[in-house]
Amino acid sequence: MRRRRSTLTILLLAAAVLLALVGLTLVGVYVFYLRQPALPMAVLQRPWAVVEAEAINPPLALRSLAGEPPADTIKAVLSVDDLDTAYATLVFSPSLSDAERVGHLLLLAQRFIATEQVDKATACLRQVHALIVLSPSLADVARADATLQAASLWSQLQRQDSARWSLIQAQVIAQHSPRLRPAQRRDLWLRLAAVYAGLGDEERSAAARRAADRPSNVTPQQAPVTLLPTFRAELPLPPEIAELQANRQRRAVTLIEQWIALEGGDVGPEAADLAEFLRREDAARLAYYDQVAETTPQLAVQAAAAWERAAWLTLKYRLASRGFGLSLVPEWEEKAPLIRTELSKACETLFQLYGDQATALPAAAEVDQAWVELLRQAILLGQLDLYPDAPEDQLVERLQEAQERLLAMQGGILRVSSYFEDDQRLFTLEGVGGE
Repeated sequence: MRRRRSTLTILLLAAAVLLALVGLTLVGVYVFYLRQPALPMAVLQRPWAVVEAEAINPPLALRSLAGEPPADTIKAVLSVDDLDTAYATLVFSPSLSDAERVGHLLLLAQRFIATEQVDKATACLRQVHALIVLSPSLADVARADATLQAASLWSQLQRQDSARWSLIQAQVIAQHSPRLRPAQRRDLWLRLAAVYAGLGDEERSAAARRAADRPSNVTPQQAPVTLLPTFRAELPLPPEIAELQANRQRRAVTLIEQWIALEGGDVGPEAADLAEFLRREDAARLAYYDQVAETTPQLAVQAAAAWERAAWLTLKYRLASRGFGLSLVPEWEEKAPLIRTELSKACETLFQLYGDQATALPAAAEVDQAWVELLRQAILLGQLDLYPDAPEDQLVERLQEAQERLLAMQGGILRVSSYFEDDQRLFTLEGVGGE
């Protein structure tokens, strides 16, 4: 009997110790998660929704229809502090490079903060986060610089949680990127240390300074040439469409001049004239893109036609959304959902053509690299709503598979990871290999 009691006592003591250990572990996990910075809100599903048509300045916005490159229009509009017109031009311009888009969004976020337009500043920074994580073309040093600038702007918005999350992305780049030279890596750690110190986080600041002084075990590698741009050929416009485009641009200039002369007075005749040439150009362009798709065997030329169709439909959707600050083609406004659907189909065709070209590459490593690039780009355009209603679940699943294949072939990479928070998908950079 005494032996049974002793055995029972030992079992009870062991169980108590086990429960205590489990309890301590759970407390530790709980404290760990409490210490982690809260995630920023997911990228707006529709950045276009932030555009306020009534706040857009038509004579400035119409410069795009007059043929001015969007980057030049944005710079000109920002020079007179017309933020809403600059934002509308930015989000409806698929031809901007990712580097240009990041730079303009950061500048716009700063200006929106200065004018206490918090929602619009937040929308800009969410798009910056998507570009930092998903862009296949940004250099890692530019990616890191953007994270530090975004962290500073989040801090100005009193969003310390989002600021810290941006800094974590910079830390992932500093620790794992194989594309940074030693001097660049050290400089990034030192900049991280300074930002953490500014946030009052001496622990992380000290850790970043130690990392800056510690030799990295990441072997620098030259970034491979981005393959995606080679999948699209040049597509010159036929003379008749080039002439229609030139006529549309001249009429946009006339409307701008009349608007300025009359200080926003009756510009009905000039607006109607521009609208008529927009209709003619639309019909000619869509017929031409259909012809190329049906008669041209080269995939790169077909991809060029699909891209040009998507770019044109983006402009058409901007007109349908009054994204130039006035109503020009009323029947397009009534068909805005249909135009959006057509744009989505054009993007779907474009990425199918990219996929066909990626699969046909001769080297297996190039095939995997190309698939990672095109899937990241497709997801990014979906986040920016330049690829409306993109099949994100399917694209993310295929990206994870392509990244695993690429990792097996080439070693350490910065991988895109995603998970759900409050039923919204969040994208982050994840290091594979490194310190």
